[in-house]
Amino acid sequence: MSRLFTLPNELIIEILLILDIIDILKWRQICKYSNETVINNLRLKYKIKLAFHNMLDNPASNLTTDERIRRLSAYGNMWTHAHEKDYHELDIGGDGVWELSRGVIAQAKGPRSMVCVQLPSLIRQSEEKRWELPNVGIDIAEFTMDPEQDLLVLIESSPEYYYVHLRTLTRGEAHPLACKSATLERYKSVNFIYLNVKVTGDFVAVGFLPDSWMCKEELAIWNWKTGNVHLNVKGDFVYAYSFLSLDQVIVAAGETRLSGLQVISLSTSSQSASLTVEDMAKIEYDYFLRFPEISDIQHVWHVDIRSDPLPSIHSTSAPFFVDTDKRMFLLTVSDPHYGVYDSLSILISGEQLLKAINNTTVESQRDIRWKDWGLTGCFFSSILEGHDHTWLCNVYGTRLINLWDPGLPEFYILDCSKYGHPSLDTDISSEEDNNRERMFEGLAHANSPGLSFTQHGPLAVSGKLGVCDAVMMSEDNIVFVDSRESITKFYTMSL
Repeated sequence: MSRLFTLPNELIIEILLILDIIDILKWRQICKYSNETVINNLRLKYKIKLAFHNMLDNPASNLTTDERIRRLSAYGNMWTHAHEKDYHELDIGGDGVWELSRGVIAQAKGPRSMVCVQLPSLIRQSEEKRWELPNVGIDIAEFTMDPEQDLLVLIESSPEYYYVHLRTLTRGEAHPLACKSATLERYKSVNFIYLNVKVTGDFVAVGFLPDSWMCKEELAIWNWKTGNVHLNVKGDFVYAYSFLSLDQVIVAAGETRLSGLQVISLSTSSQSASLTVEDMAKIEYDYFLRFPEISDIQHVWHVDIRSDPLPSIHSTSAPFFVDTDKRMFLLTVSDPHYGVYDSLSILISGEQLLKAINNTTVESQRDIRWKDWGLTGCFFSSILEGHDHTWLCNVYGTRLINLWDPGLPEFYILDCSKYGHPSLDTDISSEEDNNRERMFEGLAHANSPGLSFTQHGPLAVSGKLGVCDAVMMSEDNIVFVDSRESITKFYTMSL
């Protein structure tokens, strides 16, 4: 070790910059000199702050390291003091379906119009911007969007087909990168009451929830640039899915009883124009992440998987962005219990999930047992009251936001990090949850020891915000929703 200290300081810093964050923290503890090496170097300080906030640097940004540190510190502080911020009503004036994605909130207005608002951003140093698409030419049944690709995905419902229209978000025109017709189609095999639409990179996915429990749920995934169908399946739980990476999807799987999550590679799956719906049980998967056995007294009624969408393009205006490998996935399992829907929420660490997958080296290990991934990467809690099919952007990166008491303007933030969050209020990693043991057979372990989950709140919103029935968040905004009336009201808090 003494020989190491004879190296030039500049060389020591370059060595430290390529080390893992844990190694850098250990280096700081060796002696006064090693500690000063870190705290007196802006690049090392920035690397540590990025790790603690689960962020990655954006090399495309033209900001100095000093300015990046200041913005990152402000970003961390704004979540701690979120309840102290002022809010204002966002006058969208829409009356249809709505969504928040990547700092843009949009809502249908009448059958064929849309209103979009780019929320102000501290990180990007951008102001609020509003625009309207007066006539998109179709009746909007559902939609999603990817502002970074200027992509608007509109779903049109006809008696026999769903049509997926690929437009630009800024102008409502056919997207120049879309397949030839800028329209995808899906045959309506049964009557579906809910659509779960997501977009990541080159892929657009739609989950279909039927109006009868006797019918199977369905999932279709296209490459929106080529028009090829990469997945077209039916199963008991396939409405619940999320993109794990730009070419991998995780799908809830099981025959009648939920058994786990299947990881399917879209780059090697079927690439055709076929509209034949295959049974999920016959699909070739890459990995199967097994759950414990469902208890005999439980009947899983529905499953949802939520996470923030993967970024496709990193704008030069953002000096840092969420480390997508560390995103949290919120899995909600619901069952009817004496006429009331009990929900168990499972927060899954994307980092631990990917680690379990990457550690499988042979064909026989594609089925990953619960003890090899769930014990180190999951946290159980009844944090969500009941179950709602309305899509809510309440998971962003490693944070989850939720109303403390539905109807009241009080909320809490749940944050995850393997390094801990000393600035937040309450460590809940040892919380016991009876629902967990009632839902899964023989599940008596404590929540994941490899992760630190911290709860900040309940926090009461300052001012006189009235009743709200949902709360969402994006990069640096919190949005409260009141959908009780015909015109949905949105109240935004710019952090």
